[in-house]
Amino acid sequence: MRMLFVTPQIPFPPRSGGAIRSASIILHLAREHRINVLALSSGAGRQTVRPSGEHPIEIEIESFSVPHRNLRQRALDLFTKNVPDMSLRLYSPALASAVEAAVSEESYDIIQIEGLESVPSVARLISKKQRPPVIYDAFNAEYQLQKRAFMTDVRSPSRWMAALYSLSQWRRLASYEQWLYRAVDAVTAVSDDDRKAILARSANANVIVVPSGVDTDTYFIDRGVTETTPDVRLWPAGRKNILFTGTMDYRPNIDAMQWFCKEIFPAVLRRTPDVHLWIVGRDPGSTVGRLAGPGITVTGEVEDDLPYFRQADVFVLPMRYGGGVRLKLLQAMSCGLPVVSTPAGLEG
Repeated sequence: MRMLFVTPQIPFPPRSGGAIRSASIILHLAREHRINVLALSSGAGRQTVRPSGEHPIEIEIESFSVPHRNLRQRALDLFTKNVPDMSLRLYSPALASAVEAAVSEESYDIIQIEGLESVPSVARLISKKQRPPVIYDAFNAEYQLQKRAFMTDVRSPSRWMAALYSLSQWRRLASYEQWLYRAVDAVTAVSDDDRKAILARSANANVIVVPSGVDTDTYFIDRGVTETTPDVRLWPAGRKNILFTGTMDYRPNIDAMQWFCKEIFPAVLRRTPDVHLWIVGRDPGSTVGRLAGPGITVTGEVEDDLPYFRQADVFVLPMRYGGGVRLKLLQAMSCGLPVVSTPAGLEG
């Protein structure tokens, strides 16, 4: 079969939960099918990816720049448009035109949309009567995530503005996702929990669970081997290291680290003064950056997170809300790390 994937980021190398899922699905299907990828990126261009592995695979990727939306434009859209912020965040007219051109020029058997942020650029195609079958790969039931964000933030007066934002997005996403589930031919969910949340919005949706996973050959650590990489030799011997990884401009991750650093970590330090917390992941803004200090390091993006898993003693997953499946949990488990988590962190 010929398949066209539309993704919210270039999935190779996979450095976020969504990219890991997209890359895994694409690599698996590329063994037997011809795959083309249209992706959003910081810049436009074409490339051929040849992932290493037992199967020689080539994947053609064309990327398109995301138009910049400043805070003023986001605020204006919030008050003048009745669509969710996520449907505007990564919308690219160039990508939308490329999708329609690709479908008109090639005979694709399936179009697969990865994540809700990719949907607006494919919306015109979805609405057409004559088109290939379209599959929507739901990273989360997004309306449920915003509902949980509202219920968490509304408890604290200092977070009421964020709660108000989540309330408006929860309602808009519920309507938007209901339309989407009905418009596409099938929906793939990451877990049975997410499948139930999707069916709650559209009882007749064709929903199939396709679980997420991680590469257990890559995320494997022989605890009997004492060698470390240069990146991690800076960690003092004998100190206890706690690890959290994730995309650090993602609201559930930001909330998790703020709550952990304020409510949990001080008590850990009192009991174990030589403990150190590592917050590893790209795009830490000022909110996360301010958490750095004695006993806490915020690294920003790293080329490879495996050395941090190698030297950590415990992985923490203090999520108070979220959706889907936390792939960082699977990475930690694959590496044989003990995990301390909230129920929300383990969901799915």
